[in-house]
Amino acid sequence: MALIRCRECGREISSAAPACPGCGYPQQKRANDYGRWRPVIFASAVAVALAGFLYKSKPTPRAVEDSHFEMRVTAPSPVCRDDGLYNNLLDLVLKKDREAAQGLLDPAIANNQCQILEAGQVVTIESGASLPCVRWKGEPECWYISPTLMEVIP
Repeated sequence: MALIRCRECGREISSAAPACPGCGYPQQKRANDYGRWRPVIFASAVAVALAGFLYKSKPTPRAVEDSHFEMRVTAPSPVCRDDGLYNNLLDLVLKKDREAAQGLLDPAIANNQCQILEAGQVVTIESGASLPCVRWKGEPECWYISPTLMEVIP
């Protein structure tokens, strides 16, 4: 058991206490890793819904002519040169094996096989692959990214 702060009054209380003994505010129980993955799960669900909507909607004339369009990265996102490596990374993330995913990502970043894009960064999507291929600010090569981590720029 650890000491935590009450969210209502700020008093230190036991993590096992169902409520703060000082103010009576109920303390919520939370799973160890779920809190860390909640933003990723939410962003992924929103992006899957967006990807499904975009897949079913008709492409704009610009997208047909150019076969590429701009999107904004919604959260810090890994991109990899190899779609197989990227798919392996996604599988580990979906299995919630954070240590194995980080163990795969760190050497790939060191070998310049993967990079991390920052939230808000604008990328150009090129269609025609199983995963979207992205380019940004003068990058000569295409890198793979999950469509669930991006939003269309209006």
